[in-house]
Parts: sequence; structure tokens; C-alpha cells
Amino acid sequence: HVFIMKNADASPVVMNGFSLAAKYSDAVFVGVSLFTLSYNYMRRLFLSYKIRISYTGHVIIFSLDALAYRISKELLGKGYRVVIVENNSESPFIEEIETDGGVVIHSSPFEKKTLDMIGLARARVCILAYDKDEVNIEIAGHISSYSYELFPDEPDPDHDVLKLFMHIADLNNKSVIKDYFDINNT
Repeated sequence: HVFIMKNADASPVVMNGFSLAAKYSDAVFVGVSLFTLSYNYMRRLFLSYKIRISYTGHVIIFSLDALAYRISKELLGKGYRVVIVENNSESPFIEEIETDGGVVIHSSPFEKKTLDMIGLARARVCILAYDKDEVNIEIAGHISSYSYELFPDEPDPDHDVLKLFMHIADLNNKSVIKDYFDINNT
């Protein structure tokens, strides 16, 4: 069966200034979007390789709130290499920390790929600075599990023990945290 349309003349599309401007603005929008996506991906890839290749004995801070900002400013001022994991890409402190030499990774602290990217296996210290104790405890658990995966039998002889500092907002959680991580000292 053949379907034939009668009187189906294609009328030519008239291009006026508005439709031409709309086409060009759409093309520019798509181009900028693709550039932004590729730029962010390449930046993240570059930072990941930079940390993996040249960072050893660095300090990792989880969060970039006011407390973590003050800690990172002090550490950067004293010459430490600082990597910060921050979920919120709109944090007001990011630009200043990066200007001072810190590396800010926008990623979830609960993902194994993040812990790989930040060079956790070669870090000296981790500072868990979230305001909520539950988040800090959960991150500490992930760090502990990750470390056991890397060194199942014994620690790496070329690396010191990773020190973990945790911000505790509610001091009633101190004994819970000590029991959870089997910490005997105060």
C-alpha cells in the first residue's frame, strides 16, 4: 500500500532574524555545556593524578565548613599539603583554599573511588570535620574498611599509621566512638 498525500507542497522555511538568532544561541548553549562538562571531567582527572603521583604524607580534611576552613588555612600556612573532600560545590571557602594551595575535591566521602582519588593510602592525617557526629563516624568506618582492604594482613612498612582526628559535637558520643573503633586511650 502506498500512502500519497495530496496537496502536500513543502513550503520553504523563511529565516528571519529571530529564528536565526535562536539557532545560534542554541548552538552556543550546547557548546558551552559540552565544554563545561569536559572541563570539569578533565580538571577532576588532573587533580586525581596530581594527588596520586606527587602527594605523600598529606593531610585530608573531610568537609569545608567554617571549622575545616580555619584548620586548612592554618595547615596550608605552615606548608602542609592539604586535600579537602567537600560535597557542596557552592562552599564559599573553595576559591580561597585553592588560591592558598589546597586541593578541593567535590565528591562524596562515602565512595571508594573518592578515597582512591585523594590518596588515602599515602596520607599522614585525616580530619573529619563535619558538624554531625553520625557523618564523621560513618566516614571513619569507611576509612577503616578501606584501610583493611588495602593492608589486610599488616600495615605497609613504608607508611606510618594513618592518624584520624574526629570533630565530636556531642561529647556524650565520645564513649560510643571509643567503643566502636576499639580505642583505649583518651
